[in-house]
Amino acid sequence: MDTNILYSHAIVAFIARARQLLKTILAKEVGIAVRQTRFCIGLSTYPLKIVIIEHHKTLGYFDPAVLEIGLNKQMMRAPPKLLTDLLRHELAHYLTWIKYGNQVLPHGREYHELCRQYGWGADVYAATIEESLDDIPIAEDDDGDRVLSKIKKLLALATSHNQHESELATIKSNELLLKYNLSEREIYRGLEENDEEMLLKRIFKQQKTSPKIHAIAQILRTFFVETVYSRGDDFVYLEIFGKKSNVAIAEYVGTFLEKEFDRLWEDARSKQASLKGLASKNSFFYGVARGYCQKIEALNQMGGNEQTHGLIMIQKDLKEASKLAYPSLRQTVSKSRHCSEAAHLGSEAGKNLHIKHGVEEGRSSGLCIQLSL
Repeated sequence: MDTNILYSHAIVAFIARARQLLKTILAKEVGIAVRQTRFCIGLSTYPLKIVIIEHHKTLGYFDPAVLEIGLNKQMMRAPPKLLTDLLRHELAHYLTWIKYGNQVLPHGREYHELCRQYGWGADVYAATIEESLDDIPIAEDDDGDRVLSKIKKLLALATSHNQHESELATIKSNELLLKYNLSEREIYRGLEENDEEMLLKRIFKQQKTSPKIHAIAQILRTFFVETVYSRGDDFVYLEIFGKKSNVAIAEYVGTFLEKEFDRLWEDARSKQASLKGLASKNSFFYGVARGYCQKIEALNQMGGNEQTHGLIMIQKDLKEASKLAYPSLRQTVSKSRHCSEAAHLGSEAGKNLHIKHGVEEGRSSGLCIQLSL
């Protein structure tokens, strides 16, 4: 499921309340031993992970790939009985998966039998429980048009094919991105209840980490998002975390770069016969990221002390907000063999990376980053 996972201080408090309710259900109704953040079945333990999602239709879900229960943001103002029944509903999916794996239907006979075993009736096991969204007024995201408008303004500046004009557009788009984040920072600082919602988006699902995605993650951080590798059952994915608008931009950039990095590598290899092997390829990818990030850093330094101070404040706020989603984040270092020639060529390619055009009218995806040759 393509979901937006939300974080704020209010959301974290609600998650704690929902987790405590889930632990009570497990202990008193299911009769399972519960620890602080896990529950026990036989010799195995399973996480009590709850996330809050933003979705126009889905009220909740259990995802066996990451062993988490997702609750719609609207459940924060739902009647207690609906919240309790929804937690039972998703917990039943969790317990059914533990017992049978993926070999049974989501709402099949085994699922219904498990619900009846614990005294949960139709209010819990009915698949139509997700239609209960009709009973909760859904708040429209009136911020969406404003965010989309900001993205258009940022990306429309770099449309020129003239190298000089393109460079100026890159400088201006970078300034606008910083200005937007600074203005948002001032708005939320001025509110009596400063509890801005942050967004977490999962992208690049893969079997294992890769230098290419690590390199792309370095570029995405220049768009004021935090990037973190997270592991599922038998895969890993990259999480991007930050303000909704910044995550939207970073997702567009990342989606394009995932294929563009390969194109740049093939182009470089066709011009330089000595570029061979995985070490050269990985070094080239890291070089692209380093070259692009160095260019952005140089642009920021051109803005003077005020711009540098603004960057520090935004990055500080992001690190602090990241603690909502990652209270015990550990840093990891990607290791791979280094090829200086490939890294240099990649760096030069990264310095020529420009945003060419943005979101077209009526579309939510259209970001395209191209290499100026």
